[in-house]
Amino acid sequence: MQARYNQWRKYTLHTSDYHVELPDTVTLELTDEEKEIFDFLLLVCKKYNLETTMRVAGGWVRNKLLGIPCADIDIVIDNMSGLQFATYIMKYRDEMDVQNIKQAGVIPARPEQAKHLEVATMHIFKQDIDFANLRNETPDEMGTPMSDAYLRESTINSLFYNINENKIEDFTGGINDLKEGRIKAPQEARPSFFYDPNRIVRLARFASHFNMLIDHDLFEAAKEKDVQEVLYNKISKERFGAEISKLLKGPDPSGGLAILNELTVLHLIFRAKSGVKPFEETPIQWEEIAWDNALNGIKIIYEHIKNESNRERMSVMFAILFLYADNFDVEKGCTEVITNYLKISQQLGVETALLMKSVREVRDWLNVDDYTRFITENRVKVS
Repeated sequence: MQARYNQWRKYTLHTSDYHVELPDTVTLELTDEEKEIFDFLLLVCKKYNLETTMRVAGGWVRNKLLGIPCADIDIVIDNMSGLQFATYIMKYRDEMDVQNIKQAGVIPARPEQAKHLEVATMHIFKQDIDFANLRNETPDEMGTPMSDAYLRESTINSLFYNINENKIEDFTGGINDLKEGRIKAPQEARPSFFYDPNRIVRLARFASHFNMLIDHDLFEAAKEKDVQEVLYNKISKERFGAEISKLLKGPDPSGGLAILNELTVLHLIFRAKSGVKPFEETPIQWEEIAWDNALNGIKIIYEHIKNESNRERMSVMFAILFLYADNFDVEKGCTEVITNYLKISQQLGVETALLMKSVREVRDWLNVDDYTRFITENRVKVS
């Protein structure tokens, strides 16, 4: 395990090992707002005799157990689609004149992009909630809690909170892995990545965010060529960008980037998608010492920018990465290399104008020996 995490251990911002204490029998403490939402959904089921079991899935359950606030509530339904269930909610709202409920829209399934479920999005009592049916190996068939749990990317994200019965359900050993700080697949690693290859980036984000270790089988499977080809071919730059954004705004961006490097997927993420044959575009690349310097720069500057907006933090960290990248020389003007870098950053969700402003500001900071002194004395800002 140690050999696979040398770079992460060097550049992580976490100062202690993972530690969490959970009782033998775990329960969830709901907020008043959560109780109001769940009680309302039970009323909907009762009024229309739906015989539906509703489960909150994934990160919300994990974060509740870890005592971390979670804004996202994803609810899976066992006997209809998320859209059908949302229709009943809207019907109840209209018939009972309930306020503060609206349907935002529907996100269609796109299996070719590894997005296997249709999702109905709603706003209920000031809370954004997504509804979907339980996952199944066969997309046209309704899943079960067990099939859904085993199709998720990790055991710690396969936990359910059963709203109807007010209890946690663990079909994959997720609570034990949460106690041990281990990110493990519910099924074999390779099938999990073929189901959704973007999980490689998500696992790096989880590992850096929660200070956990990725299981050996997952780690090694992520580096296999056919898995990485699927990652490149199926995942859009928008999905890459969403995950990279979350990783960089987390508590350990330098550690997360180090893990991505050890998973050997940087050349897939930092590569422009232009419609030509796979792997023919030129990726952003770093020599080993330059990559180390970039991670060190991000690690040092993080304390000074962590309270800035997400877009500003992203631009500063991308500026550091680009200034250390091969053949990136802003003094030469808009060269083909710089144009490619800007295209890649834009596809990953970074604004070009803000990025170039950050490049100019960070460039001076990188040329001094005492980084902390320079930032303190010059008040480097990106706003």
